[in-house]
Amino acid sequence: MKNHRGAGLPELDERMTPPPSDDAWVQSSVTWQLLDFVQAPVHGEAVVRGVLPAPGGGSTLRVVTGERHAPLTELSAWEIPLTEGDQLLTGSATLGLVRAQLARVGQPLGPGVRDAGSVMGMRLFQIDLERAARCARTLDDRALSVLRTLLNPRPGDPEDVKQPLIRGFLRLERDLLRLYVQPEERPEEEGPVAVDLLPRAPRRC
Repeated sequence: MKNHRGAGLPELDERMTPPPSDDAWVQSSVTWQLLDFVQAPVHGEAVVRGVLPAPGGGSTLRVVTGERHAPLTELSAWEIPLTEGDQLLTGSATLGLVRAQLARVGQPLGPGVRDAGSVMGMRLFQIDLERAARCARTLDDRALSVLRTLLNPRPGDPEDVKQPLIRGFLRLERDLLRLYVQPEERPEEEGPVAVDLLPRAPRRC
């Protein structure tokens, strides 16, 4: 076994169902990327309790956070625009924004965050992407993102996008992730190729 160190929407034709709008696709993609944090804490004891489309089809989404069994009145909803300039919102950017705000619990709201009242009994905060603080991804975030992306393509990815066949993985160290990949052109009897990924060391909140 060798060792190495080191998408878009489908085209339409008349028979295909039209793809979702960019807003719907971004909301779906971010929801998919945040699923693991329904169980794993985002910060402290807070987990993701929900990801909600904005009412009226607005170009935002709302990430709901709080302790796992807390009532709605003790939860927070963070309203985040789906675009920043010409860039679409990603799950990692969403996570960084929410994590940075949760790190300020008990302190005044940070720049770029506005108390917008309440929704469904939850406190509602609106986030300005240009001004709000955000945390960098942790090493665990990066490893999870690699595994989820390679093993389970996100909603809306075209069926003909070739995904590498991941036959296994191992967290060798906290900052080293090994993937066992079977290249399409490599005979199966020769076994997979081991690829080591080294996430960059992030700053932590």
